[in-house]
Amino acid sequence: MVLGRLFSKKEKLITYKFEFDINFESNSVVAVIEDGYLEEIHYAWIWDLYYAKTLYTLGNNEISNGLKNHVEKWAEPLASGLSFPIEASEEMGFLILDKDLRLSKKPLRTKSQDEYILEVHQKQKDWPYIQTFQSTTGYQNRFAYSVIVLGQHFINKSRYFAKEIPIHILSIKKYFNDIKPFTDMRSTIEAPTFAIKESMEFFGELERELEQLEKEFDNEQ
Repeated sequence: MVLGRLFSKKEKLITYKFEFDINFESNSVVAVIEDGYLEEIHYAWIWDLYYAKTLYTLGNNEISNGLKNHVEKWAEPLASGLSFPIEASEEMGFLILDKDLRLSKKPLRTKSQDEYILEVHQKQKDWPYIQTFQSTTGYQNRFAYSVIVLGQHFINKSRYFAKEIPIHILSIKKYFNDIKPFTDMRSTIEAPTFAIKESMEFFGELERELEQLEKEFDNEQ
């Protein structure tokens, strides 16, 4: 049984290709090209994995810390307002990771030559895992920005992801602060796993609190 799992055949679920416009630094145009299918329930897990691996790959520098600070600052007000409908956050413009981003689903006619690719694989019924590829001529700032691009891509597709991901981001922040830094290779798996557990506990507690409030409201009627 154990050997069977070790040698079980993997399946590629989906490929995400991030295409940056040749003038990205001035127009912020990026395309996400999908090839395959990923279940919505896995969006947050895959984003967490990509975020953690990107930080580790970049190392401790201005670009990685800029990415980290940007997503954490974005997540904080959203996490504090999760008891309200996600539509309220959308109406207030809170579901936009970067107001300058111009996201496209179609291949760019003026794309740059550098490539940034994320593949999602799975063995049998195990949790999906990722493999990443980038050109040797790639830019660190664009590689980091692809994390924001993927996050916005998932937000646009899934309100479930939009509601869940702020808690994941702040849970990963807690992991990096209290357990291991993002420069430790073990954090590339442990931080996303920690985020999943923290998110489950948070939303479980939030659901119980809302149920209690409903009961108290009904008793007052």
